[in-house]
Amino acid sequence: MRERFDNKLTDVEESFVDLADLYLLNFEKFILYKESPEVLDEIVENETKINTKIDFIKDMCYSMMLREAPVASDLRFIQTSMSLASSFRRIYSHLVEACIILKEIEHKEPLLDMTGEMFKILTEMLSNFRKALVDRSDELAYNTIKMDDQVDELFEKSIDFAIGKEREKVISTNELANLILYFKYFERIGDRLARINSLITNL
Repeated sequence: MRERFDNKLTDVEESFVDLADLYLLNFEKFILYKESPEVLDEIVENETKINTKIDFIKDMCYSMMLREAPVASDLRFIQTSMSLASSFRRIYSHLVEACIILKEIEHKEPLLDMTGEMFKILTEMLSNFRKALVDRSDELAYNTIKMDDQVDELFEKSIDFAIGKEREKVISTNELANLILYFKYFERIGDRLARINSLITNL
């Protein structure tokens, strides 16, 4: 009985590793936008598949809570896993919203240059989450949480960039609002990546 329960816990953990790999693949697609603009549509279309995987993880957690009556560390693992699943859903939702905005924005080249550095940090934060989860490295997780400060700094620079373009009459006020929202989604992804790294220290 206990062995079966332990196997279920392992399945949940491995599902997060697989999910991180899938996210890293979609992050890589986004970075390749300049060479292949169609990747934005692929990322948006993948949201349904992503959410199905997340729902499967949450269903496993609900099932264990209802049927196994877990206590102590097992219960904490399941509760943390459910929080992780919710954060993962929001991360991908933010990425999809950013893709939708990017598709509508003109003069994309300087925009991608501004987000390139930010996205590099986000990718490292996600990769670190995967490694910290597999290795059970609280130290790596804690160090990764601090990287969100770098994302925040780049977000501020991005806002200054967008405002500058509006003052130069390169973009309209409406386009400025879209740019700010676009950059904000990446700032939110940074917040969520910091949170998932924080959560695994509870496992």
